[in-house]
Amino acid sequence: MNYYELLEITEQSTEDEIKTAYKTKYALYISKEKNADELNKAYDYAINRVRSRENNSSSEFADIRRLINAARYEDAELLLDGMNTLSALSEWNYLKGYILYKRGCLCEAMVYAAKAENAVPFKDEYSSLVKELKACTGMTTEKISLHVYFENARASLLKAFKHKKSAQ
Repeated sequence: MNYYELLEITEQSTEDEIKTAYKTKYALYISKEKNADELNKAYDYAINRVRSRENNSSSEFADIRRLINAARYEDAELLLDGMNTLSALSEWNYLKGYILYKRGCLCEAMVYAAKAENAVPFKDEYSSLVKELKACTGMTTEKISLHVYFENARASLLKAFKHKKSAQ
């Protein structure tokens, strides 16, 4: 049995998406007085896979930080771009922003740094990078928000285009 199909999720689903799908299915099982053993196994399997994926990405982030500390920005960016992870991760966005900042791409760096800070607003490391980039670029919070908005829109359009193209 495919656990992902049972829960009606994908392998890329987040922990929150898995929990929501499980709760929905569980309520349905209970209302029909069905045995939920397979559903529980599917939930455990999917949650363990997500947590394993998150642990692997933590060690990858440590490798990227070591490369950054050695001023090997191109190598760090290659490793970061090659990660099989969601760009919604604040750490990923912070590191991408930091690398772009060190490479002199200040406006692009600001987009990623702002995404990281928006996701985790009280992390000093993220706030410091945004503050430093604001000082370098003279960008206002409103202008930064606009850049982030357009970058997100561009990414969504690109994703939709790729999905449509692969469906053909």
